[in-house]
Amino acid sequence: MTTNSTITRSCIPLSLVVISFLFLPGCNKRTSDRSWTVNKLEYLEKPGLSVLVFHDFYPVGKQGGVEIIQHGQRIATNGFIRMEQVNGERFDDPARATREIDSINHLITAKVNYEDFNFGYSVTVQPDGDAFKLKVDLDKPIPAAWKDKLYFQMEIYPPLYYGKTFQLGSAFGIVTRQGNGPLIKDENGRLRSASMGQGKKLVLAAEDPMRNLVIEDETGKLTLMDERNVSNRGWLVVKSNVPSEVTDGAIEWTIRPHVVSGWTREPMIAVSQVGYDPDQVKQAIIETEPGSKAGRVSLLKVTGEDGAKEVLSESPQRWGKFLRYDYAIFDFSSVHEPGMYRVRAGDVMSDPFAI
Repeated sequence: MTTNSTITRSCIPLSLVVISFLFLPGCNKRTSDRSWTVNKLEYLEKPGLSVLVFHDFYPVGKQGGVEIIQHGQRIATNGFIRMEQVNGERFDDPARATREIDSINHLITAKVNYEDFNFGYSVTVQPDGDAFKLKVDLDKPIPAAWKDKLYFQMEIYPPLYYGKTFQLGSAFGIVTRQGNGPLIKDENGRLRSASMGQGKKLVLAAEDPMRNLVIEDETGKLTLMDERNVSNRGWLVVKSNVPSEVTDGAIEWTIRPHVVSGWTREPMIAVSQVGYDPDQVKQAIIETEPGSKAGRVSLLKVTGEDGAKEVLSESPQRWGKFLRYDYAIFDFSSVHEPGMYRVRAGDVMSDPFAI
């Protein structure tokens, strides 16, 4: 850590992971992309891409660990160490961690400790050109009983990849709409998901610039699995085993989510699903990317002859910021005529609703 860096620390939900975007000067393979920043909410971002580091603390609900938001969609989550059962015990999913921020060097470090298991680790993440590096360091080598039972993983949201390709090692195929990957029986005779492929580099959706994701294992190998085979809460999982007799750099991944140059997120429009009384206050909420403006917003009345007719158009009133997005209010209380309506913001239309 350099002496001129700005360091902040915060205790956040996470139970055992230490994530640190940390790379020694001179060891980086390429210069960091200058568009990367660590924002005030303490996550790494550049236009079209955000990387959250243990901001969320609900891993059972697929919200936790390292998360990736690409073009406004959360494509990956739950990036942390997991442990298969050893002698009837296993780690809980991480819920608490201590995060350190180096805003000068765009470095984020989350540290986790399992006191009951006398074990802790750190994950280091930092930009590397158009990619980012993820590095896991252990406090001490893993016990012999944990060999092949401990791994770092990320979960990939399947619906965003339906019908899209994957390539890993010599394996290739498409992501199906339902889990139908290979299965094996464990030592207790229960069915478990088997590997869909192994190798150094996983490429997802190479044909789709909006969803293209590349993960490379610099020191070991990746395994891809479809956990939908055995659980209705299962997602695609990419993981690497934590090696024995290693502490520094136990896991080193390079993650490259493709970003379309100039991409901007379309506004989101929230209206009342049950409609509005003609005499009540009537408002729509417009959600936009940070720093962007909603522009003029229109109210359209759905008619039998014209399809839709504009009855009101004006600039919404800025409400402010909540978490990662900006919000504005479009007030159309002056419209009292009963009928079916829609709200338009830019090229986006709301669902129809009644007054």
